[in-house]
Amino acid sequence: MLFYGDPGNGKSHLMAAIHHELNRQGYVCLFLDVPQLMKLAKTATRFDSKVTLTDVINGAVSCDLLTLDELGAGDLLADEYKDVLFPILNGRQGKKTNITSNLDLDELEQWLFKDKWGNVIDKKGRLFDRILKSMDIYHNSGSSKRREDAMKRIQQDS
Repeated sequence: MLFYGDPGNGKSHLMAAIHHELNRQGYVCLFLDVPQLMKLAKTATRFDSKVTLTDVINGAVSCDLLTLDELGAGDLLADEYKDVLFPILNGRQGKKTNITSNLDLDELEQWLFKDKWGNVIDKKGRLFDRILKSMDIYHNSGSSKRREDAMKRIQQDS
């Protein structure tokens, strides 16, 4: 599934609940925050790392359920696309994968199309096409729970 919508409306919370229930049932589930995944992948390429980039990719591809939280957060680099995102999502074709994003579908397509400097990295939209083909897509239009809670605290303090 792909859940997209504004920040704070429960996308990650819902995905985590699904993840925890399947994990409780004995499935091997991996929940990865995409910006942290990119940092992990970068660290894995260092000569002194105990984990290789291949280990990271294989773990993400082989688990029963992969949840990629916050796809589209930050700026995408060409190497991150080529060496991390594409191998993971391409390798998971036919496997259960959940994604959350604050970007709408057009924004997500553009995020995957060009790197942070505007260089084209997915000219034909191969990765975006794989996401569209393999996922049920839901727009979460709920309001921000964090914002609502903050407004309540402000009202209580006044």
